Amino acid sequence: MCGLRSRNMLKAFALFLSVPLFGLGCGDFDADGSDKSGSLFNLEYIDPTYFEESTRQVDVALGNCADLDEDPDPEPFSDHFADVTLSNRPLNNSLETPPKIYLDEYWVWYEPLTLGSAALPNITVTGIRDHAGIDPCDPGGQCSGETLSQIKFVEVQQKGVLYDYLYAPGGTCDPLTGVGICQLEYNIYYRFFGTNDYGYEVSADGSTNFYATNYDNCGGG
Repeated sequence: MCGLRSRNMLKAFALFLSVPLFGLGCGDFDADGSDKSGSLFNLEYIDPTYFEESTRQVDVALGNCADLDEDPDPEPFSDHFADVTLSNRPLNNSLETPPKIYLDEYWVWYEPLTLGSAALPNITVTGIRDHAGIDPCDPGGQCSGETLSQIKFVEVQQKGVLYDYLYAPGGTCDPLTGVGICQLEYNIYYRFFGTNDYGYEVSADGSTNFYATNYDNCGGG
């Protein structure tokens, strides 16, 4: 679990920290916060998906799937999403079932790994599609967590930023020859906020990475 001292303090962390913590796991909490909240709230896994396929390759360009002598056939193109698995575990060595956790919002922010890459706008999402809450895991039992789909990963707006960086006049990649920096890599960070049945605010952090360029998604290729 991760009880929060101040959401504003964490917002400053998300916006201004240049090298955030990397790796899946729990967010910040008071030393005795987990005892008060009654559970451990964790982000277990992030699975990027695009048109229901698991992939961390983010396509930044809307291509044409038609041959030269055919009418235009736009390539499938949309926001890139993720399936995110969250768990609500009992405290260590506890025999008590944790309280349910109700999600309030989540933040997404990015760290470029390719030298000189463009900064991407952060995302804040509130009202997480009327989600009924993260059910608790039973003490001593298996805990696979609950998976939420259609979590924002890279939006079309952000793809436009990446496209301009790579392919606009003066960009880093020559689209005809493939010369230059033609693929970018980023870390992506999540922080989920919730409130449990006891009224305590909790959070869970996680991160993964992705690659961005003009991928061919015509006919599943």
